[in-house]
Amino acid sequence: MTCLCRPCILLGVNRKTANRKVTPRPAEESGQLMATARRDARLTQVTVAEEIGTDQTCVSRFELGKVPSLSAALDTIDRFCAVVGCDPMEIVAPYFRLSGEQQQVA
Repeated sequence: MTCLCRPCILLGVNRKTANRKVTPRPAEESGQLMATARRDARLTQVTVAEEIGTDQTCVSRFELGKVPSLSAALDTIDRFCAVVGCDPMEIVAPYFRLSGEQQQVA
């Protein structure tokens, strides 16, 4: 049976999907990795933004996974990693990781 309350309808939740683990999109997962790396380096979004020549809202958007495309973001990710001291390949890895179903087919 499917719940028909407004929040469940808007979120696409029903009893079959409610207990499933939601896998973040690659941009969201990369953003989480960026935020963790920045925090581990004990830097603020403002500090990183100043170092890479952008503003804090840009850093925030990246960390929230609100990036238009990987190709448009590569330069910023590279500069971010240089400042924070992390490996750019780890940040972009979620874009190239196959899901379990895709791995079985490949």
